[in-house]
Amino acid sequence: MKLTYILLIILLINLVKAENIKLEITEFLPDPEGKENTNMENMEFIEIYNFGEELINLSDIKIQNKKNNSIELKEFKILNQKEYLIIHPSKHFSLKNKAEEEIKIIKNNTIIDTVKYSNSEESLSWSKINNSWILTQPTPGKENIIQNNKEIINIKSVNPKNIKFGDFIIISLEIYITKNTEFYIWVENSKKLTKELYFYLEGKYKFYSLKMPVQIPFNCNNEFNQGKYYLKIKSNENIEKKEIIINNSNKSICSKIIQKEVLIKENSTIKKETIEEYNKTQVIYSSKDLKQRKISLYFFSITLIFVIISLVIENGKQRNKSPRNNRSSRLS
Repeated sequence: MKLTYILLIILLINLVKAENIKLEITEFLPDPEGKENTNMENMEFIEIYNFGEELINLSDIKIQNKKNNSIELKEFKILNQKEYLIIHPSKHFSLKNKAEEEIKIIKNNTIIDTVKYSNSEESLSWSKINNSWILTQPTPGKENIIQNNKEIINIKSVNPKNIKFGDFIIISLEIYITKNTEFYIWVENSKKLTKELYFYLEGKYKFYSLKMPVQIPFNCNNEFNQGKYYLKIKSNENIEKKEIIINNSNKSICSKIIQKEVLIKENSTIKKETIEEYNKTQVIYSSKDLKQRKISLYFFSITLIFVIISLVIENGKQRNKSPRNNRSSRLS
């Protein structure tokens, strides 16, 4: 009887200790994007959180799945108050993607917290938000938030503030995407001032912070009006714009550009004139040579005609003499 009483007291003490442990499952990722590998950013994980005000000794705490496979947390030793712990399942412990699954936190065979699910979506985690479980973008080791299902484009800033024609401007962007997306950036007013700059972002429910450079063309010939323009960034689903003011190009730079253009133009003119003069000389020389050839051919033709005529006449004379000579020899 005394032994039974003692065992009951020990059991009650353990139950009280388990209830006092402020530990809960706050997030888990059953199906990482693509093929899972050894990269921590592309592995299953379970997130637990110490929501109490005291340190928690993890030496006799484990995570267990529906098959009763488990991961012991003693290697992590201590979990501080208000701190998250990320656990990556191993070969002998994994989370199901589609079938019914259960995750439990257990201390001395007592369940501290448990959660069940029967489906998942690639690259999205189950996150506990306001005591509800929601599929959203993974935030391992951070407070869970409901992700927006719409794409967000935010033009934070454009530098320099005083923009002139010919400047390179740096655009600071914050972009939230829900899927792989193509983007285009350009500057325009009534017509496009710059060419479209293309870039591509990959991922589901991902946030990007980036800087993009755009070249504003020079305006030394006053082709464009200075004043108000719009910087625009566009995707298939969204378009965002920001008003910017562009002033005229730097005069000293423009003078150098104009001088260079004039020099290039002068050089090209000199070269063109030289080529034309050279071609003209070649044509004159060619015409004299051709004339001499014609004269030579003319005299050669006349000479040849005279020679032929002389030969014909000489041949005719010989024919006329031959019959007479033959007759005189027969009469004698």
